[in-house]
Amino acid sequence: MATEGQMNVPRRYRATGPHETRQLIAKIRTAFPDAKFALQQRIEDDKGGVAFVWSVRGTHSGEVDGYSPTGAPATMTIVTSAITAPSGAR
Repeated sequence: MATEGQMNVPRRYRATGPHETRQLIAKIRTAFPDAKFALQQRIEDDKGGVAFVWSVRGTHSGEVDGYSPTGAPATMTIVTSAITAPSGAR
């Protein structure tokens, strides 16, 4: 459950793969033209998994998916993950 000032992200704002990720970033940049992305944390495991925690700050000044701009500042947390090949693998 979300607390005041937070919201749960609907499924349509989740991405799998490079194409969907590009589409999601385009939506964020449309809604928040002044968006600033910052890498907060990188987490690796010994099986080739890696995750990144990003923060995004911006002002909701663009319409997206029928949501009118509010002019409100917003901060989002985005988590991305991937499995990488072992070093030297081709």
